[in-house]
Amino acid sequence: MTTMTLGGSEAAAACGLDRYKSKIQLWLEKTGQLERESAGSDAAKWGNLLEPVIAGQLVTEGFDIRYLGTTELVTDGFRSCHPDGMVGDNGVLEIKTIGARGALSWSPDDLPVGFVIQAVHNMALTGKDFCLVACLIAGQRLEVSTIERDHDLEARVMQLEDEFWLHVTENTPPEPDGSKATDEMLKKMYPGAYGVVNLTSEDLDLVKELKLLKDASAAADKQIAEREQRLKMLLGDATLGLFEGDAVVRWPVVEAKKLDTKRIKDEYPEIAAECTRTSSYRRFVVTP
Repeated sequence: MTTMTLGGSEAAAACGLDRYKSKIQLWLEKTGQLERESAGSDAAKWGNLLEPVIAGQLVTEGFDIRYLGTTELVTDGFRSCHPDGMVGDNGVLEIKTIGARGALSWSPDDLPVGFVIQAVHNMALTGKDFCLVACLIAGQRLEVSTIERDHDLEARVMQLEDEFWLHVTENTPPEPDGSKATDEMLKKMYPGAYGVVNLTSEDLDLVKELKLLKDASAAADKQIAEREQRLKMLLGDATLGLFEGDAVVRWPVVEAKKLDTKRIKDEYPEIAAECTRTSSYRRFVVTP
């Protein structure tokens, strides 16, 4: 059993709200069954290098900042956090950097959920009443937002963290949550395909539930397709469908370039063979 703690940057994953890391992956890391992924990417490296620069700019702009970097560790039971700094007497600082892709959807009034959960976690541990989030957008624009302490939200986050950590201490995996991150983790955990497992009656109930959901999903997909087709018939050759002057549906012509693999195989079989690679994956099937 590992003695690692749960840090602020991991809080969203523990709550099942991290789009990139599932609860199961975090649990495997915390129980020592999986090596934690290295944070040595170029983005992480430059983010760390720019932290003191951003903190200095905040001071220049009049913020009462005490930059800490990684010098201060706050712990409370199994929880821990490394505040980037303190703001005055009653605030905690979080410094973030995001790239050009993230900048397209950035809104200072609607921060990414991971930032919010980390702020909630850090405020709970430090006892501060607000978190100042300073984010450098694509290396060109500094946005500053404030997250006020919300005791109801904090209680919920602490509850979810407690529930996750119970899985760690009891060495029992969390339930799958249907996320893409969990799906990717399961592929890594079980890459092979061999042997047989005898299912129980409870397991069979799960199979039946899955079949019912798949049937309902197929029916919903059919209804969606039917309604799209009816609207397309209404549009005909038109690009836009308007209601009281506002566009509500669009059916434009979109050009896409695709590699003609059939032609390459027919006319250049040697090149096709040289550029062909074999991959394997596991396909999940529910039998009729």
